[in-house]
This record gives sequence, structure tokens and C-alpha cells, in this order.
Amino acid sequence: AHVVVLPYHSPFDVAKQYATLDRLSGGRVILGIGTGHLRGEFRALDAPFEERGDVTDERLRVIKALWSDAAASFAGATYQFDDLHLAPRPVQQPHPPIWVGGNSRRAVRRAVELAQGWIPFEVTLEQVVAALEYARALPDYERRDAPLDVVAPAGPVEIASAPIAGARGRFTGHRDQVRDDVADYERGGVTGLTVGFRARTLPEYLEQMDRFAAEIGGLLKAKGPIFCDLVVAQGPLSHRDYSDMYAPARREAFRAALDAGA
Repeated sequence: AHVVVLPYHSPFDVAKQYATLDRLSGGRVILGIGTGHLRGEFRALDAPFEERGDVTDERLRVIKALWSDAAASFAGATYQFDDLHLAPRPVQQPHPPIWVGGNSRRAVRRAVELAQGWIPFEVTLEQVVAALEYARALPDYERRDAPLDVVAPAGPVEIASAPIAGARGRFTGHRDQVRDDVADYERGGVTGLTVGFRARTLPEYLEQMDRFAAEIGGLLKAKGPIFCDLVVAQGPLSHRDYSDMYAPARREAFRAALDAGA
């Protein structure tokens, strides 16, 4: 998973764990957070589902306070403390980057107000562009001290030996066509990509990663991060991708939950 579902966790545990990881990795940690959307999981954890947006916002503010201040104080609806010390301190200051997952306007606003990046899921470029138009209209957008990172899903990637004539999916076709798709995403405001590949075995997957790095990756070196999703299918599932891994009804319910997220 790309995100920690924050309503499931103590903000003190998350702050401690990821500060430690940032120290051990030499300052390479990015914390991805989300609000969650599965009611059954909330029931199992006795966590309030309807309040998950407000819970996420407050816990995120607690984490930022613990990371940013050597003697942290906080006064919120649920958490109040003074002169609290977190050790070890994260290497990255004032704190490691925070990326917000989710497709709803609330998630976009949370990213603008409280984080450094936004990581949507199962969205088209057109949906990303529309969401960023909304983001740029928010009052806090102009007050940001750094641009908003936007890491969008791209794939499965299929690089062909020859161009595909006519209709094709994004990130499929000859390397020049895939490069054009990358350029379209950059023009739309995307700063990084999560890419996936179809493969029946791990060696096949790694071969496709190497080809992507050689033929496309050089185009992206100065443009932001690239993350790889493991899309390995065995046997009869070898030709399935994200869209086929879920029954249509389940996929529609999942997308609706994402779009209506807190």
C-alpha cells in the first residue's frame, strides 16, 4: 500500500516509527497517509467512520508537531500536550515529506493545507487536471512555501517495438508514444508517476522495468520520482491488469468510495 490509514493508528506511534525510519534511511522517508474507506475495517477497530476526515487532519497535525518541534505542544479536539519530546528526531527538517492519498476534494484540500504531495488512485489525467484546478483555487495554495508534488498512476506500461496506429491506452505503444504520454502528464501538473507492468514472472517484470528505465526513465530523471507497482500475474491471470482484477460491481463501489472520501 502507498499510504498509512491514519484513523487506524496512534499519531504518536506513526511519528515515532517514521522518524526512526527516516534516521535509519539517512533522510529518505516519505509518509503517505489516507483516511480509509472500508466501513468493515473501521468497525473491527472500533474507529469512527464518519469522523475519519477530521480524525485524519488532527492526527496529521500531531505528527507534524512532534516532528518539527524539539519540545512539541498541541491543543486539539482529542489530543492536548505540552513540551513532549520525540526521539530519535527525523533527519529531514522541519519534517519528512507527507503525501496525501485519496481522490476526493477533501483529500486534495488536505494535501494543499497540510502536506507536500497528493497521490490519487485510479484516476485519469483529465481528473487530475480538474482536481489541480480546484487545488489552485484554494486560499492556502498561494501560501504554500513549495510546489505541490502530484504522483499519478500510470500503467500498466507496455512498450512496443512499433507505433500503435489508432486508439491505444495511455502508456502503451512505441517508446515515442509513451514519452508523449509522460509529457502530457507533466503539462497537466504531474510531478511523479507510479508505473506498473504486466508480467507472469518476476524476471519478466524486472526485464520490463529495465526496458522502461533505459527507454523512458531518462526522460524523467529531472522531473520527479517514479515508483513501481508490482503487477505480477500467474497462469490464467497473465493478461489481466488493474481493471480486470476486480469484478465490475466491486470496482465501481471501490471507485465511488474513493471519490467520496473524507
